[in-house]
Amino acid sequence: MNAANCSGVLPTGSAPRPESFSRTSGADVLVHGYRPHALDRFGLGPQALAERHPGLVVVSLSAWGRRGPWGGRRGFDSIVQAASGIAMAESPDGERPGALPCQLLDHGTGYLCAAAALQALARQSARGGTQFRELSLARTAHWLLGQPRETAQTPPPGDGDEQTWLTTLDSAAGPVTTVLPPGQLDDEPLTWGPAAQAELPLTEFPPALQNRALIVPAVV
Repeated sequence: MNAANCSGVLPTGSAPRPESFSRTSGADVLVHGYRPHALDRFGLGPQALAERHPGLVVVSLSAWGRRGPWGGRRGFDSIVQAASGIAMAESPDGERPGALPCQLLDHGTGYLCAAAALQALARQSARGGTQFRELSLARTAHWLLGQPRETAQTPPPGDGDEQTWLTTLDSAAGPVTTVLPPGQLDDEPLTWGPAAQAELPLTEFPPALQNRALIVPAVV
């Protein structure tokens, strides 16, 4: 949920400004989706952040990762599916490219970003220091392609019924029907917890929890 998060917009093509740093001063975690080194000109590169905000957790998400000849390129889920071979693996006839039924690289890498942030916070609490975590859509694609593929053509019971994948939650605006979270934990299906059904306004959170995560979503 976004209740204890704040987002920031950086002016592109300009020198670093004081406001570029003001929100990071009180944050525990900085999450961004910029290409590697794209934030350096704003004074928000890894070394500058470590010096200015010791103890900060920085989670970086990009299309191709920091290493390799494509490290400086832009990209998004569908492009990475095509370049990694997923499009051909999902081809209906071995000639025309196919696609996964959702933006799975975005979803999967997003979950990994959340896990990386939690793991980094735990390590920072135990050992101190500024923690950096880097994730990429291409790496997630590589991992997925290495997993065994199901060969059974018969869908599991209930797969053809869209209601199997939906749930209804209470909200301040009334009932909301949404998709169930994918996956399992300890062989139990995931569900939306009470916090998802009654998100508190930011002003109702304790001051110590307000604006502690800075999310910079834009891609440059």
